[in-house]
Amino acid sequence: MKIFSVVVITVLALLAIGLAPAELGACTGFFIGGQDGRLMAFSYDWPVAGGRVLVNPTGLVKTALVGEGLAAATWTAKFGSVTFNQYGREFPNGGMNRAGLAMHTLWLDGTSYPKSDGPAIEALQWIQYCLDSYKTVGEVAESARTMAISSPASLHFFACDAAGSCAVIEFLDGAPVIRTGDELPLPLLTNSTYAGSIAALDRSLGYGGAVAPSDQSDSLQRFVQTANRLNTIRVGDPEAPLERAFAMLAEIGTSDQNQWRIAYDLRAKVVHFTVRGKSERGRLSLTALDFTCRDGAVRTLDLAGAISGDTAAALKPYRPEDNLELVRSTIARTEFLQPFPEERLLGLANYPNGLQCAAPRQPAASGTPGPRPFPVD
Repeated sequence: MKIFSVVVITVLALLAIGLAPAELGACTGFFIGGQDGRLMAFSYDWPVAGGRVLVNPTGLVKTALVGEGLAAATWTAKFGSVTFNQYGREFPNGGMNRAGLAMHTLWLDGTSYPKSDGPAIEALQWIQYCLDSYKTVGEVAESARTMAISSPASLHFFACDAAGSCAVIEFLDGAPVIRTGDELPLPLLTNSTYAGSIAALDRSLGYGGAVAPSDQSDSLQRFVQTANRLNTIRVGDPEAPLERAFAMLAEIGTSDQNQWRIAYDLRAKVVHFTVRGKSERGRLSLTALDFTCRDGAVRTLDLAGAISGDTAAALKPYRPEDNLELVRSTIARTEFLQPFPEERLLGLANYPNGLQCAAPRQPAASGTPGPRPFPVD
């Protein structure tokens, strides 16, 4: 596990060192809520295409990959989830769980993670931890306050739950900055701090200021543009929330690095998504998926393949060689990671193979050990 921990940390360190703001793309997350539904939408912009959808089971026992001397977080997955992954299984860009909690990460220059004595976890794996463990953004926020979350990558987070609550979680000046409820007047996030984004909105034409959106940074322009759209939505809007969300995603994700457009229906537990270069929209209903931890429980969908309508039938059993192919292909197309040592690549790709299902709770005869955990793939 220590070898794998070093591998993951090395990958993220290279990501942090190699990425300049112009290369990072322009991600945006927002929430649309009303009588007709509750949707969290996300536009993923990144210079590398491709990836896989992962179906992650309940009951999987996990230990966080952290550096030596840290008390790694350990947990057993309580909720099944569907995640979008580019750099390998267990380190998602984001996703939604069976309870209707959705969460994504976005780049934020200037992030400063706090020092903490709490259970340690790397920031991307923290997304999987939250989806494995929680139903509400309140629980996610409390986790951000108590866990030792860190990463060489500079990130902030957007999360929403089935009750319609959302949270922005940032780590600034060595402390968690968490905005929910009244402190989150607009459920929206781009690649600037939330406080800076609201200040930019206040400076903008139509909000009491005199600054045109085009006179601000790309991230702030997207925040103001999306805020304008959100502020036009009213209860009883004749346009269905899902179509409204994808129309907004199309307006936002216009760069040639726009890879995914995702809308999570938090109440119905359905993921809707489109992939660059494909005209059809795919969907997965979490209520129709089997998340039982057993052989073959982890399933995947290659986003490079055909996507249309209900994609449940297109899910394939997870295979270690597919994860290796994903990691190898993505890293090979990530220019700033070159050259990447083969030993480290193999370690990163093979990490999930050691995960096991928790043993079923069955009574054991006196003096006889109970059942042991068993591996799952």
